[in-house]
Amino acid sequence: MKMKAVDGKMRLTDVADTEQVLRIVQSIPSKKAEPFKMWLAEVAATEISLVEQPVGYTESADVAKRGANTAQAARKQLEAETGKPVVSSLNAKDLGNRQLKIGDDGDGE
Repeated sequence: MKMKAVDGKMRLTDVADTEQVLRIVQSIPSKKAEPFKMWLAEVAATEISLVEQPVGYTESADVAKRGANTAQAARKQLEAETGKPVVSSLNAKDLGNRQLKIGDDGDGE
């Protein structure tokens, strides 16, 4: 697609719609992308809930389960691609305090 560049000229530019961008993010085999993938799964569960407007415990539990299944699928895909577990003994505070080096995949190795 041609888009106007900073210099005012129309230049060919790669573009993607929302679904394509999300699929690109899902395909990133890095632990650094995992928090974003989990956030996407949470957003998916929320969106399902808003669209379906569950009433009562049973319907709400179903929406929560579907969101969890989305998160689980993302985790399993990442683990299969990297050959490393996503879940660790570190909590979010520990992960946030770690200084990652370039090329570090977040597992400390």
